[in-house]
Amino acid sequence: MKFSRLIGRILLALLFINAGLSQLNNTDPFVQFVNVRYPFFYDYVQKLTGHSLDCTEILKPTNFIKHTPCLIQTIGAAQIILGLGVVIGMQGAGCLLALLSVIITVFAHNPIIYLNNVNAQVEYLNIIFNVGIIGALFLVGKRRKNKGSCGVGSCLTAPKEDKKDQKKEDKKEDKIKEAHKPPKGKKEKK
Repeated sequence: MKFSRLIGRILLALLFINAGLSQLNNTDPFVQFVNVRYPFFYDYVQKLTGHSLDCTEILKPTNFIKHTPCLIQTIGAAQIILGLGVVIGMQGAGCLLALLSVIITVFAHNPIIYLNNVNAQVEYLNIIFNVGIIGALFLVGKRRKNKGSCGVGSCLTAPKEDKKDQKKEDKKEDKIKEAHKPPKGKKEKK
């Protein structure tokens, strides 16, 4: 791994590790943020689906608010674990953090849902920042080409580049052999 990639991974993961630690240490501001916005989100989903969500008792705002601290702590722990995974180069950690970021962005910074209750320009700015971070996470989560290093699962198969090179060499050898064979149908003169 190049040094610049490592620095990029560390800086990107630092965002999530810091957020996760702050969510574990002091859940109150996050709980308040979610509890203020969730009833609007719930109403929006009901309008969007055209159905009442009364059949799912836990999703009702009065019941959901009771479980918000556990949800915040779970998200914080996931951010810390996946952030550390990004630092050490775990393949899926970046993509999972990107997915988590998409979910959080859709819930927390959606100006369509909270149009009359938030500053739309600030929410758009937050969305733009989050989209940039999500893009970086997808780049980090992208599978690297197998170059023969003995990382997790990399020594199980030969690298594709080596297989291609071997096929090219085999084709060259076949062409050389055919060039040195006498032509078919012509007999040698005695």
